[in-house]
Amino acid sequence: MIKHVGISRRKAQTVAYKLDGTPLREALALVAKRPGIYTGRVRFDLMVVFIQGVDFAETRNGGELLAGFSAWMEETRGVRYNELGWPHQVLRAAFPGQDVRPHLVAEGQHDHAISTLFALLDAYLAERGDAGTLPG
Repeated sequence: MIKHVGISRRKAQTVAYKLDGTPLREALALVAKRPGIYTGRVRFDLMVVFIQGVDFAETRNGGELLAGFSAWMEETRGVRYNELGWPHQVLRAAFPGQDVRPHLVAEGQHDHAISTLFALLDAYLAERGDAGTLPG
């Protein structure tokens, strides 16, 4: 059984239904507006897990949400890749000069980190010309 932290099962099913078949950039924009609905709490680390789940679903259905995202951030935003992966790159873009780790984001930093994540994903998908849809 899937446990939906912070929201009822019915609400979670309704939210999932509304995103089925939605164009990917549009669906991500909806998630960005109210991230707590999808993760239970507004936390960067939870949103990373959510995005990784979307990527997994996309990959299983022939899409590639995060393929090339790290390289793109390095090439276009000057945020070097390291062993901590794209979540750390996003945080370095959000908080230049600070050593912020995905699981150590301070309470007052989550909103900014999440908005940076979605801004970067949207720019990446726009540049890629992505017109995929979330699996339905």
